[in-house]
Amino acid sequence: MIKPVIICVDDELFVLTSLEEQLKYQFGEQYKIETTSSGEEALRIFKHYQKDRIEIPLVIADQVMPGIQGDELLIEIHTIAPDTLTILLTGLASAEAVGNAVNFANLYRFIAKPWYRQDLLLTVKEALAHYFQERKLKAQELELRRMNERLEEKVNKRTAEVLRQKTELQDTLENLKLTQSKLSESEKMASLGLLTAGIAHEINNPVNYIYAGIDSLKEDLKDVLDVIKGYEKITAQNVNEALKKVKSLKETVAFDELIIEVDELTTSIKRGAERTAEIVKGLRIFSHLDEDVLETVDIHENMETTLIILRSQYKDRIQIVKSYAELPKIECYPNKLNQVFMNILVNAIQSITDEGVIYITTLLSGFKTPQMVSIEIRDTGQGISDEIRAKIFDPFFTTKDVGQGIGLGLSISFSIIEKHRGSIAVKTNQGEGTAFTINIPLNIRDLKNAK
Repeated sequence: MIKPVIICVDDELFVLTSLEEQLKYQFGEQYKIETTSSGEEALRIFKHYQKDRIEIPLVIADQVMPGIQGDELLIEIHTIAPDTLTILLTGLASAEAVGNAVNFANLYRFIAKPWYRQDLLLTVKEALAHYFQERKLKAQELELRRMNERLEEKVNKRTAEVLRQKTELQDTLENLKLTQSKLSESEKMASLGLLTAGIAHEINNPVNYIYAGIDSLKEDLKDVLDVIKGYEKITAQNVNEALKKVKSLKETVAFDELIIEVDELTTSIKRGAERTAEIVKGLRIFSHLDEDVLETVDIHENMETTLIILRSQYKDRIQIVKSYAELPKIECYPNKLNQVFMNILVNAIQSITDEGVIYITTLLSGFKTPQMVSIEIRDTGQGISDEIRAKIFDPFFTTKDVGQGIGLGLSISFSIIEKHRGSIAVKTNQGEGTAFTINIPLNIRDLKNAK
């Protein structure tokens, strides 16, 4: 059996040998470990295996090398094979190089030299598991499409409601794919996985309503049509005998109960439609996170949309308590602000290990220009220590497990609020929860014009 290949690139022989030995010891039975000291040779090896249709789930590359640099190599590999995951291994990488790899090379994580052996092996293990899980999901998606095609062949007539649901679900899938692409700017791997899991879970319930109703409704309608056809066969000559047959048929199919069941099934399908529409509304906003357009919006609607998207992460466990002031519409970059809400709410949800409460408060402060809108998100979670609090807005700082994030969420949030000419502050005590307070101007154009 041909093993999948892991390619390692580093121009330092000692580092390359150490990397090869550690990976072979841990993964040698399942994977072939290929090593080389140059980016050019790594690219040649990659193309060779790809030509032979041999799977390459992971490439690990040093950043600073003679010739082609690590981030350039990983970007080129991502262009050739977008599904292959990459790890940047370096002690001298610039923020620009890491940023290039994150944005353009499907970077799973970067690891600083010298590394801890367990950190390296756990990261590689997580990357490989993620790669094969994604491949499994794509296979399941393909199978689902085939099942839908077979269902279309069997069901020639659908009610207008079912047709509308099919179109809406297809739109939802496309919006979800677009959302996944846009979320790469903020905690690419961690936030993307969180959002995908949440939406998939939330869509699953209304889809079950619809699919469960379709087959049952089809069978019930068949029985109803059989009764109607019985009436259509009645003539002046056979009226008595035909009516007896129709009556017998109605008793056989329990016609009165059948009519009630049809009504209940259509109600169930309608509930699925309404829930799907609610999710789609949220996706319409979250499908344009990279857009940089200044708009006038209702900030409460944006917050509600974020809560809908994250609902599966907190429902039945965390209570959301909202205290919204009567605010006018504000000028902001709504899609960027949604990122901030999501990053802070995700941290709040994850900080509550069991049951808890998240309080969301808004108010309008100040009577002079500029008036400021204040948004506070406070949780009853574990809180943050003084040592960690000093670093939470630093790029690439994270307290999450290996493979769960690269530490960009709050750093990006800080930059977004700065772009709004606003401020973001945190108040926390370990074991007592955390409160983030965001202040942004009501009219950002006034500040820009004044400047």
